Amino acid sequence: MWVMVIHSGPGTPTMPLAWAFQSPWEDFFTVVHWEQRGVGKNNATTDRAALLPTMTMACIVADG
Repeated sequence: MWVMVIHSGPGTPTMPLAWAFQSPWEDFFTVVHWEQRGVGKNNATTDRAALLPTMTMACIVADG
């Protein structure tokens, strides 16, 4: 069984703080962090102008 962690939205990654709440879950689940478009580790290589039109609720749901 796995748990997908969806952080609070574009521009607010929580992966650096995840250890604070995630550690107990890892005993029972595979914890997956969903890195949303344009944040986190892919932020440095993101073409913001190309990304903007894809930042719709439909696209974000499809990513998930």
